Parts: sequence; structure tokens; C-alpha cells
Amino acid sequence: MLESSAPAVSLRDLFPARQAATDPLEVRVVSERLRRRTRRRLLLREVRFDSHEWQQGTVRIAAFVAVPLGLGPVPAMVVGAGDLKRAADFAARHQIGCLCFDRPGTGASTGPADEYANWIHFDHPREGWMWHYVYAALRALTYLQSLPEVDPTRLGITGYSRGGTMAYIANGVDPRICVSVPQASAGGILGAVDVGGWAASLHRDAAGRPYVPEAFYEFARYYDPALYADMQNGLVMPIIGAQDEFFPLETVAGTVRAMSPRCRLELIANWDHAYFAGGNADVDAFDNRRAFRTRTRRWLAAATRCLREGGNTIPPMPVLQVDERGQELHWEITAAHHEDMVRGRLWYSTDGAYTFAATRAVRCAAGFVTRLRLSRDVAAGLAAFAEVEYRQGPLISSLPYLGPAFCQRLRPFPEQ
Repeated sequence: MLESSAPAVSLRDLFPARQAATDPLEVRVVSERLRRRTRRRLLLREVRFDSHEWQQGTVRIAAFVAVPLGLGPVPAMVVGAGDLKRAADFAARHQIGCLCFDRPGTGASTGPADEYANWIHFDHPREGWMWHYVYAALRALTYLQSLPEVDPTRLGITGYSRGGTMAYIANGVDPRICVSVPQASAGGILGAVDVGGWAASLHRDAAGRPYVPEAFYEFARYYDPALYADMQNGLVMPIIGAQDEFFPLETVAGTVRAMSPRCRLELIANWDHAYFAGGNADVDAFDNRRAFRTRTRRWLAAATRCLREGGNTIPPMPVLQVDERGQELHWEITAAHHEDMVRGRLWYSTDGAYTFAATRAVRCAAGFVTRLRLSRDVAAGLAAFAEVEYRQGPLISSLPYLGPAFCQRLRPFPEQ
């Protein structure tokens, strides 16, 4: 397994969260208006604020804010990318405040360019692009706390892919966060390379062979979400495709296990990272976009309900247990609050988690049961996870089960 040495800078000292919460923001309002959405007025505002100083000057962040009015101080969530429309849609749908922002070096935000070379090449970890991104998110929390329309004690954060990594790290370093929803991201990034994750193919030598540069190890010393597992402040609710090419199933399982019991998971079967979706049949995203959108909205609705109600309203993750009986595997899915469960399913893969099929589970006293009839060899390489749906609530996944001979099968990296 690839290994990374201990960081030279303490992770607890890497992000000065207290400074992020107290330094002046120097806010400039670019535009402001009221708009009626779903029978309620929204305050819509575009602003610029200071994030921090770096070698080329002050990093100024462009942020887009939407807050529903007439509800008193409302909870709010930082979204790691997006514009004013996205903020307005989020605020109207979930009835909480929303701040989307241009990542450092993108859109109207200043700072180092959002380029892969800037992620992994730095002389000091506070010069890496991911540091700028996380710190900008912490400053976005500070801006939300300054608004009289926002409850400063009920704040959340979310982001997709690198935004998911940002959400993990931010939740690990800032105690102001109550709920974090990392999307399409996980820890164990060096382990992901070991099992063929696409990060292993981002670098090629002169002969065109993939390799992992030393700079990648340095990045992993500071910005692997797994490093922040025991530092998580708020409830962490990752949602990720079961076939994510950058974060294979083994690394997802390890991340969730490390962050338990503060973690709730939703795996989306037959969904991948979706970044390379396009005309290439070898790497095109699984045709499950509708499920992805529906599941994500529902998962975010559960997270924002936690913020509105001021506590963890998400049941614990179900537990999946298997008992081998001859040629049959008997599965038991146990879960808390089983009286509120609507249905349970077992998703399973016999081809290295390349594709998943589902079987409906039957209700029992403690949850659900189901069975699969498989040969011993096939069962040894099985991947499976349970999914429980609650009445008026989210679908919650169990930790994945990986058989003793499981070997991840990932689609080939798209050759350029």
C-alpha cells in the first residue's frame, strides 16, 4: 500500500478557525433585491468579501446569498460552488438560507487558479489550492453569521467532488458547523490509488505510463478527509455513487467507518463520479441521473431538516449481517426506528462493484431479511449494501459488505 509520512504542520493548526470567524470581512454588496418564490419572499444578494492574504495579495470571494424572509432567523448552508440562481433554488426548496460562492481563482473570486497542479504542488500546505478553498468556505460561514436573517448557531456545508473534500475538512476544523454533506468524495485517497482509482492515471511519464508523483503524497499528508475523521464537529452525511471512479467502494467504507457514529451514508447504486460523462461509451456515466438528482435533493432535505430542528433527526445507519447457509446467503438488515421504515432493499454486485442489482427485503421484527443463492466462488467476491427507506425521510445505506475475495473493478480511465 502507498504510504504518506506524518505532516510537518499539525492538522489542528493548519486552519486558524478562530481567525476565520473574527477577521474583518470588508464586505461589498454588488447587488440586492427581493424576489417571491413559493409564496415567500427571498432576499437575494451578491457580495464580495475578504478571505485571507496570500503571496499575491488579498483573496476576495464572490458569494451569492439567498435567504427566505418572514420566518425569523433561519438556518443556512454554504454550498461550495454555484451562482445566485442556485442559491435561490436551494433556499426556496429547503426554506433555509444559502450561500454559494465562486471557488478561489474561478469566476469573480481571486486567488490561485483551480487547477490540479495547484492542488498538489506547494512549498507550504497553506499555499495549496485546497487550503484556499477550505478557508474561503470558513469565511463564508462568517459572512452568514453576520446576517440578522440567519441563525448563527445552525450552519451547514456541502459540496461536490473537490467540494465534498472541502466539506469533510471544514467540518473537521470548524466547530460552527452542525451538518456537513460531502458529495462524491471520500477519504483514503492513497488507498484509492492502490485499488485502481482514477487518480492513479492523472500523471504519465515520458513513455505514457501512469505513475504517482511525490507531490501527490504531500497533498495526501494534509488533505485526505480520512485524516480529519476523529475531528468531525457536526453530523457528517456523505452521499456518493457506489461506482465512483475516484473514490472506490473500499475507501468509502473506510471513511464512513472512521467517522462513525457521527456519520450517515447514502450510496447510489449504478452511479459514478459523473465527471467524465459524455460521448465515450467506455467511461460515460451510468444512466441513473434522475435517481441521482432525486436522491441528492432528498438527502439535502434531511440535512436541512436537522438544521431547522436544531438536532440530529436522522436515524442511525442500518446494520447488514450475512449468514452463509450452504449455497444461500441470508441477509438481515437491522435498523433503529424500524416502525417508521417503509421498505428495505439489498443491493449486490457479483462483478467487482461494476454493476449492482437489487432484491427486495421482507420485513421482520428488527428490520428486514432477504437471501441470495450464489456459488461459493461468486459469494466470496460479492459486494453488497443495504438501503432502508423511512416514512417522510431519506434512504439510508449500511456500510458496504465486501467478500473475502472482493476485487474492485473500475472502468478504464479515458485516454486523452
